[in-house]
Formats: sequence, C-alpha cells, structure tokens
Amino acid sequence: MTKQLNILFIPFPVVGRVNGSVGVAEVLIAAGHSVTFAVNHHWLGRLTKYGIREVLLDDTDTLSTETSSRDFIKSFSQQLVKSQIVSSLSPLEKVRTKGKMYQDRVDKVLRLDRHIEKMLIDLKPDCVILDQFVAIPSVVLSGIPFVNSNSVAPLSMWDDPRTPPPSSGN
Repeated sequence: MTKQLNILFIPFPVVGRVNGSVGVAEVLIAAGHSVTFAVNHHWLGRLTKYGIREVLLDDTDTLSTETSSRDFIKSFSQQLVKSQIVSSLSPLEKVRTKGKMYQDRVDKVLRLDRHIEKMLIDLKPDCVILDQFVAIPSVVLSGIPFVNSNSVAPLSMWDDPRTPPPSSGN
C-alpha cells in the first residue's frame, strides 16, 4: 500500500477555482489521501460533504461571518465589472487593463502570507496545491512540494504563442 499523503489545497476563494479543486480532491480522497482546504468564511462548512477537512484562512479584511452568499456574489461581481473583466472590451484590451486588479491580488496574498506560514507549520502537509493567481511566498519557501493549478484557465499554464494570452477570457 502506498503512503497516505496529507495534502493542503489553497484555492483562490471563487466558485471556479474551489470547484475545480474539489474535483481533484475527490480523486485524491478516493485514493486514500487526506485533503484539507484553506477557505475563507464564505466557504466554511460547504466542503465537508466531499470528505474534505476545512481550515479557516484568516480573511478578516474581506468578509465577515455575517456576510451572506448573495452579498459575497454581489461584491465579487462588482469587482469583475470594476476591473473590466466583465465588459465589452476585446480579450487583448482586458489583459492590458488588469494591472490594478493583479496588484490587489498580490497585496492580499502578502497580507495572508504570515497566516499561511503558520498554517503550514501546524498542518505539516506533504504537498500543497495552489489554485491562485500568484505564488504564495511562504509555500514556495517552505520546502514543501507544491503544485500550481489553474483550474479556470489551464491554457495559461503553457508558454506557447499558439495559446491565448493568460486571463484574456479565452
């Protein structure tokens, strides 16, 4: 029998990335591995039915426990419109306008980094699976093997001129 691995997923907390990660997690659980997701308040309690253990990722700067799903979706939708991801711009124009949005995401990861570093020490995962927009420094520097996943745009993982620009919506 192969060794049971303790695998930590840290998906960006949006439906596409979490659901894509759940699909991978189900296969790992079926193979006998232990899976934990670092989630924000919005996702807490929603993944246990799949056999996934949840740990709260401190996101006090974004949502409180009183924030409803409808408020979360409305807030995220407004961010997509404000950042012009949801707009009539062409895919190339969308890529050109995303600078501020990416800086916001980098800033959030940096704010969460110390919390994630402590989580890595406490959970002692054998592997971390990141479904994020940017790498998380504490994961990269931890010495723990990690996998970058991009469940919402897998073609962006290939550096090939035949693929659409990353985050272009194609």
